Amino acid sequence: MAKQIYLFYGDEEYLCGEKIAALRQNAEKQGANIEQIDGSGVDKNVILNTLQTDSLFATNKLVIIDQVDLTEPLWDSLVPALSVLPPSISVVFRVSAISRKSVLFKYLDQNGEVYEYKSFAEWESPQVVTWICKKVSTAGKSIDQSTAEKLQAICGSDLLKLSSEIDKIITYIGDRPKIIEQDVLSLASSSDISVFLLPGALADKNLKEVLEIFHRLYANKADLFSLLSLIANQYRIMLVALSLPARERTPQEIARRMGGSPFFIRKCTEKIAKHNSSSLTSYLELILETDLGLKSGAAPVTSMEMLFASLCS
Repeated sequence: MAKQIYLFYGDEEYLCGEKIAALRQNAEKQGANIEQIDGSGVDKNVILNTLQTDSLFATNKLVIIDQVDLTEPLWDSLVPALSVLPPSISVVFRVSAISRKSVLFKYLDQNGEVYEYKSFAEWESPQVVTWICKKVSTAGKSIDQSTAEKLQAICGSDLLKLSSEIDKIITYIGDRPKIIEQDVLSLASSSDISVFLLPGALADKNLKEVLEIFHRLYANKADLFSLLSLIANQYRIMLVALSLPARERTPQEIARRMGGSPFFIRKCTEKIAKHNSSSLTSYLELILETDLGLKSGAAPVTSMEMLFASLCS
């Protein structure tokens, strides 16, 4: 192993686990003894003793300290032990929390390998889609870009959940070499469906899919006014795009004029051929009427269903 000390932190559990699994596999190949310590509630002295004791039955030892909270100042006292760590011992800290200002973090940052894995934000969907395609390919199957985007939109950006969903779909398709959109729609599940599925279904004027997405969002207590704002923003983006010469109708140019994510803008403008300036203006007026109706006490589900029917007509 290149380094003796590793620190993994952040809320993206899958990438943390994947990296640690690779270190563990490498240590096993080298014949190292592997000792895993549950860090939740562990006494500091137990860790100190482990760091100072060579393995009796193997040349090297890998110590994995899992899910330890290193925010308490008392953990800074590990630094002296780490600074004289026997050459045969390597240590992995997988922490639930740590202060970047602590003495221990600064020592690990200077003398070890530190990895922070953050969950992907909504605007980082392209990176998640790329990961999905790579994960599917590694499993010996294929998936096209639009189907991967659909899977990401349904399941979100939690890689652990996505990995589980991909495994489920691959098991379902059996010997078939490619995952298709119907596989994703039939099998992929989410307790918190992405709101960004809705604009795409509206752009396609697919009322059945729009209503299915809306009812799932509503069951998950999505804010209706935020949904209306998102939909209205899509149509505004389309209006701006239609006002530009074709050569300037790029996500980057529209983002420069309006702000926002080029990825979201690209998704909004993909089906622009199905729309025109007049219809888009009338859609925005319908959204405003629905917004005012909801604020005046109109029935929320009926109001939204009527709006979607009009937008998809």
